[in-house]
Amino acid sequence: MKLCLKVHKTKRDFIVAVCDKDILNKKLKHPDFDFHVNPSFYFEKEAGEEEVLELLKSATIVNLVGKKSVETGINAGIVSSDTVIMIGKVPHAQMVKILQ
Repeated sequence: MKLCLKVHKTKRDFIVAVCDKDILNKKLKHPDFDFHVNPSFYFEKEAGEEEVLELLKSATIVNLVGKKSVETGINAGIVSSDTVIMIGKVPHAQMVKILQ
C-alpha cells in the first residue's frame, strides 16, 4: 500500500508527515476537536513503506495519521503504541526529537 508523504524543512527541523491514502483530505471527528487530513500538509507524493521508513529515521518531528502510517512508525520504533490517540476510528501519532 502506498502512503501519502510530505517532507517539511525548517532551519532546525526535518518534519515528516505521513497519512494513509484513503483518508487524505478527510475530516475526522473527535469529541474535543475536528481534524482535517489536509493535502497541503500530508501530500507531496505517494511513497512505499521503505522510503517512508528511511525518512522517519532522520526526522526531528513526525506526524502520522491512519492505520498503516501509524503501524509503520510503531514497527520502526519511531513512535510508541502508548502515544497513539484515536480520532474517531483513525489512529494518530506524533514524535518530536529534542535536539541540544
